[in-house]
Amino acid sequence: MNEACIFCEVNSSRFFLENNKCIAMLDKFPVSPGHTLLITKRHVESISDLHKKELSSLLALMSEARNFLIKEYSPDGFNIG
Repeated sequence: MNEACIFCEVNSSRFFLENNKCIAMLDKFPVSPGHTLLITKRHVESISDLHKKELSSLLALMSEARNFLIKEYSPDGFNIG
């Protein structure tokens, strides 16, 4: 746990998907329905700081989240940032 990390304080009941390296949760203040945050369990400053296994886990979770969001929200498309 990192005291400066706002995500360490989030109730885990808000997580709708999780794997060994990352979690997915709906944004508390969504820009659009289904606005999702994918967060690594290890604290890093940038996606470029992830190890290969972490990056692979993040991409796998992104794919799972996409499938969930299609079923739940039928979005017109996706933005990844």
